[in-house]
Amino acid sequence: MTPTRFYCWLHEQRYLWPGLRRWQPQPEQAFPLGIVLVVPVLCALPALAGALLVRVLAGAILPVFLLAALGLLLFVAALTHFSFAALAWNQRAARLREVPGPRPGRPPVWALLVLGLPYFLLLSVVTPGALILGLENFRGAWAWRGARAALIARGERLTFAELLPPAVPPEQNAASLPAFSNLFAYSHPPKGSILWDDTNALSRFRVLQLPDRHLPKRKANDRTPLSLAEWATAFRTSNSDQAAKPSKVNSAEPRYPAAPTDASPAQVVLTALGLAEPFVRDICAAAQRPYARFPVHYEEGFNALLPHLANGKTLSRHFALRQEAKLGLGDLEGAYAELQCGLRVANFFAEEPLLISQLVRIAQGAIVANSLWPGIQAHQWTDPQLAALQQAFARPGFMAGLAQALEGERAGAMLLLDELVARGSLGLANVRFLEQLGAEGGDSEEPPIFFPGGWVRQNQVRIADFHQRMIDLGRGLATNSAVGGWAQPLRDFDTEMDARMRVTPTFYNQLYRMLVPALGRAVVKAARAEQTALQASTACALERHWRKHGRYPDTLGALVPEFLAAEPRDLMDGQPLRYAKTATGHFKLWSVGRDGVDHGGVGYLKQAGVDEEGLDWVWPKDL
Repeated sequence: MTPTRFYCWLHEQRYLWPGLRRWQPQPEQAFPLGIVLVVPVLCALPALAGALLVRVLAGAILPVFLLAALGLLLFVAALTHFSFAALAWNQRAARLREVPGPRPGRPPVWALLVLGLPYFLLLSVVTPGALILGLENFRGAWAWRGARAALIARGERLTFAELLPPAVPPEQNAASLPAFSNLFAYSHPPKGSILWDDTNALSRFRVLQLPDRHLPKRKANDRTPLSLAEWATAFRTSNSDQAAKPSKVNSAEPRYPAAPTDASPAQVVLTALGLAEPFVRDICAAAQRPYARFPVHYEEGFNALLPHLANGKTLSRHFALRQEAKLGLGDLEGAYAELQCGLRVANFFAEEPLLISQLVRIAQGAIVANSLWPGIQAHQWTDPQLAALQQAFARPGFMAGLAQALEGERAGAMLLLDELVARGSLGLANVRFLEQLGAEGGDSEEPPIFFPGGWVRQNQVRIADFHQRMIDLGRGLATNSAVGGWAQPLRDFDTEMDARMRVTPTFYNQLYRMLVPALGRAVVKAARAEQTALQASTACALERHWRKHGRYPDTLGALVPEFLAAEPRDLMDGQPLRYAKTATGHFKLWSVGRDGVDHGGVGYLKQAGVDEEGLDWVWPKDL
């Protein structure tokens, strides 16, 4: 039994024409064209009506999309079914008109069961689904091809190969230090655990760990800096715990060298940190090289391991604590050397086109800037030291680094989505991975396991467009002067982002809604880091004024031209940076922050539950 015979027999049955018996043709008659056109519409109407009803009554978007998709499937299925039936029927009718004869009999029951059902499933179910899938894949591929061509035409870099700087000789690269390079000497088999060439690569950094779990518990809104006495107690407690409970030793915490019982807090801290002395000296020496380009496995995209980032932040904390301890002992040259090491380490990730790398760099910059304050507070830094620090903090480049990192974020997202298209659907592992990427503020809905390439491409177009908007914003802020400030562009972007995230949820934007929300806060973090560096640089100029005149000036304008070329401006509103002397004989600097409103130097409120998002950005941070 051929498919044409089966479909002709099927449409001779009365039950296939409910309410349409008058249009059922005779064997010698042509199949009515109206049936081919009208019945598919009638099949789709219930699903489309249901979608409209759900939208009006419940306002739920995803069920509406699913019902509309069902209506489309029913329409194409019915259209395919009746089109093939009409073709088969008309061919038989033409033969019967030319050579009249008896009507073909009913096919055997076994043929109907063994062949008829597969024919029906293939032609009336599988074929329509394949047609819709093919159409969706074509539409998605066409849309992404156009979007990609437009980006390339404007000179955008879409791959890591285009973004990465050229290789440099090992003797010029801080990242070629074996302690760092061994972190990336691994292979990542498709199945199984990661294989390390040097199994001790990660454990070598254990000497840098600080006894954070032994620090005193604080309230969430307590911003008071930790004292050397608190750190000294934490180091001593860690050692006593390890001696008393060796079976419960924290594996991340080393056994610190113990200072004499009568040692000062600064001596206790510096003695404990002496465990890492040889290790950090090697890093400090390497940090003087002009480049730091780590051999990240960029070809792995978002799956690449980044063990250097957490260790880089730990290094910054380590240098800041060493510096404070040396200041406490009066070792000014030693403290300044630690600060210089901290500054160089804080720039290790400046060239990395990864958002997480720039966020770690921003955190490192804040650590270094805050570590400057104890020496200013005690008037310990010398004028040459302050002049060098003033210059170093004056050119941070956080916003430019963020713009490049967003290009890398786009390259990673495009690589991931290209891989998803190549696989043809989302696997469970990919679903979980996408959830992790969008965990910070992302949409909680999971994409289905089956996610056609066309849907991925439609999401890819939207993701690339959003990345481009953020890249343009970062580039514009990085190259724009402080006239007018950054606060308004940042607020405008927040408004735009809210509007972009309020799009109707469909399969065409589900991955988009999972991936992009976590990116929105990055620009504000970079803006604050730039502002903090500007304030730290201005603080150095203020301290130089104090060293020469024995007092702080009444206004920042008094620093011009002796200590500053021009009065510093608030990056957020373009107005003169806010400055005030304090009752303790020191000073504070502040920016109006992201809301553009001057709150009088109030950076945080001590009562719990207060939203501090819109308050001023104050330096030093604890004021």
